Amino acid sequence: MGTNSKSSHQAYVTEPAGAADGEAGAPPEPPPSYQNALYLALGQGEGEGYIDPEQDPVGWYEAFAAAATQAMADAQWLDAQYGTDYVPMVKALTVQVLGDLSPEQLREIAAADGFEHPALVGMKNSAVHPLVHWLDPAYPAGIASKNKIQAVAQTRYDELAAGGTVGGMTLADLQAIEGAAKPAPPTASGAAQVGAAADVFTALGAIHEAVAAYEKVKGYHGAHSQASPEAGKAQALLALINAENTLVDAAAADLAASIPGIDGVLASAKKSVDTAIQGTHTTSFNHQPHLVPKAGEFLGVLAEHPDSTPATALLNWDSQVALLRKSTPADKREQLLVSAENRAELAVNLAASRAALTGTYDPQGHSFDLPQDPAQLPAALDALGAAATAHYDNAAKAAYSITAAAGVHPDAVEKLAPGALKPAGDANTLTKDFRTYAKGLSVPTLRETATAAGLEHAEVATRAQLQNYLAAGWDKSLSRKEISAEVNAKHLAKNPGAAPAASPSKAPAGAAPTPVKSAAPVKGAAAPVKAGAAPAAGFGAQRKNLVAALAHAGAAHAALPERLPAAEVKSLTFGPGKSANIGGHHVMTLHQGSDGGTWLIKPDDTPGQWRVSADAGGSAGYAAGGLAAIPVYARAVEGKLSSVQPLIKGTSPFPDQPSSWSQADVDHLVRCQVGAWMIGDHDSKPGNLLRTAGGGLIPCDYGASFKHYGQDKFAVDYQPMEVQTAFQTMIKAHKGGKLAAGVSVNPLVAHSVIKKYEQMPDAQWRSILHEAAHRGAAGDAPWAATMRKRAAKSLGVHPSQVTAAHTAEAFLDYAVERKAGLRATFAAFFTSAGFHAGSHLKTLGS
Repeated sequence: MGTNSKSSHQAYVTEPAGAADGEAGAPPEPPPSYQNALYLALGQGEGEGYIDPEQDPVGWYEAFAAAATQAMADAQWLDAQYGTDYVPMVKALTVQVLGDLSPEQLREIAAADGFEHPALVGMKNSAVHPLVHWLDPAYPAGIASKNKIQAVAQTRYDELAAGGTVGGMTLADLQAIEGAAKPAPPTASGAAQVGAAADVFTALGAIHEAVAAYEKVKGYHGAHSQASPEAGKAQALLALINAENTLVDAAAADLAASIPGIDGVLASAKKSVDTAIQGTHTTSFNHQPHLVPKAGEFLGVLAEHPDSTPATALLNWDSQVALLRKSTPADKREQLLVSAENRAELAVNLAASRAALTGTYDPQGHSFDLPQDPAQLPAALDALGAAATAHYDNAAKAAYSITAAAGVHPDAVEKLAPGALKPAGDANTLTKDFRTYAKGLSVPTLRETATAAGLEHAEVATRAQLQNYLAAGWDKSLSRKEISAEVNAKHLAKNPGAAPAASPSKAPAGAAPTPVKSAAPVKGAAAPVKAGAAPAAGFGAQRKNLVAALAHAGAAHAALPERLPAAEVKSLTFGPGKSANIGGHHVMTLHQGSDGGTWLIKPDDTPGQWRVSADAGGSAGYAAGGLAAIPVYARAVEGKLSSVQPLIKGTSPFPDQPSSWSQADVDHLVRCQVGAWMIGDHDSKPGNLLRTAGGGLIPCDYGASFKHYGQDKFAVDYQPMEVQTAFQTMIKAHKGGKLAAGVSVNPLVAHSVIKKYEQMPDAQWRSILHEAAHRGAAGDAPWAATMRKRAAKSLGVHPSQVTAAHTAEAFLDYAVERKAGLRATFAAFFTSAGFHAGSHLKTLGS
């Protein structure tokens, strides 16, 4: 919004041409880009391509906005490097020049740049026209203040469309201003036109009757759940939907389209139906099994509508209603259809994976149908592990989308995918039952089976180790690598001088193998780094480890695409989505983008839609410290605000066993923790790290960023997400001697990232987090209550008097405080944890 529709420019913090040409110690002159912007603005000085705004306001704005955006980027760089004050100078220029334009010129430019109904803002004759700010290229597109201006115009348009007036203006007046007045009625017979109008107003009357009938039975939020006749209520709701659809169909007729004010009639009817539906009281059956049949009456009637399908019945009731209404915007209906199809696919997969699991394991009888022949047992256990892993992963996803918790009635799931929701236990129960089953097997049989599954020196393993090694095929709390190490140590103790066993090459059943891949050659590196490379030892160790670290970082950055300008992200179009099936608790789909790439899209399902801004802000926050981070963008896809990010191909999961981590991995975790603390990310478990094809590491899934901002602490046992981060695992492994031989934690490697954040101007850090702050404050993000209290204390008022804007500013103030104390925080942590080098971080800072 503003400088983002036809203009492809975007602010980049890069060194401006000639920035270092000044005398040593003297501040540099304003960048050439500013001189060019000045010329395009006023026609003064040196420059090229001046366009007279009186003759071509749209063409002038495109040229000026591009130059001003580049000038802003150059000014930010100079201010950060030399302490100059050029950013305010650029902002003063943009405000002055745009403020000199007439309202008519501003409206023409804004309309060309994508603003809808620009004539509906600036009606109060304020000192500065709102479109001046919306068009101002010195401020990013999509910020809350610009979005609010468009929202005001949309609200006023909705009022006009519903038959109202705004500042004395009617819908017809607006259409005349916009040059979109309705064409004259076609030269059809008067009788035909009267007939078309009669159809419309007959349908309108039917809607009013249906609304009145529905109001009598729809219930209210304070009603007792047993008092509402659910089936009758649903039938009345369907009658209301059908009446509205009849009006939409009548209004779509050729002759009806010529009826003056038909848009207002449709808008008014939709508003009355919206109001009636929004007040609906429905039975809540989540965690209330005795109410499931009652809720089923309501949902069952909705599913009987001719346009319903087994897949659409997997949506909650209000989504089903929105899909049945023809007045629902087409993009939203398409998005709902995609959600329904994704849920249907998950239900079918869940039923299939349960059938595969229960073909071998009976979760109700706690028994197994496994071959007795030890030669056949390993393959059967592998198949069991794969089926169990697939089913438990599907069940975890289903818990958030096709259960009562998501407003889905179990009968709808059963109809589409029989048996999908029937309980099949969990990994822990399966392991417990397997141990009971394994007690009936002889130790020699277990040893033969474990050997076939990849365990070396099984002859010295205990029964418990053998059972656990086999159960690790589906139980993620067990590790075949650790069990192998224990058995190998026992073997070496009994056989001094024997060669140690190789690490097991057989991956746990159901998990994708993680091959060790060499990194692409990195300039300056003596040799490629490997994902699990052992640390260098002996002569030249420091040099080799440095080369490995450089290659490690280079491999991570090489796997990532460049961050796109906002205009390019907005211009992207996406093909149909398909389920991503990559784990996690949120709905994610993969789409082919118009740029030829594959994109991962995650709709924001939070009530206040704050997660997208946290996801994008967390990604940008990581990258601000020079760390490799997947670019995440916030934009609407299929009518729903979503996180949009490129799919990084060729990655594999980062292993969760510290004994397999290289020195470069451990150094990366130290550096990455600096970024994680800056954005308050306490969900950075090993599973949220990706190994690139070249051996580097990239953090992913930034949706939990800032969640506990202002009340969290930096401690090895602080786990607000109920997960142990990779950094915490690493610290404990170092102190417990469980890192690989020669690998250790070096606090000093954090210095380079800390320094990067320290050198960043506070204004730049605030700018990076601006959208996360304001979207989170408006959407009541988890941190909002904490920041509201901080703002109240600062302002000396009660928290109830604190606005969302105040809350957002308190968030940004705290983020700046966090940056200022970054070095001290890490020095204190490492020192208290017993790392003597931790105190040296302060020395490096001075």
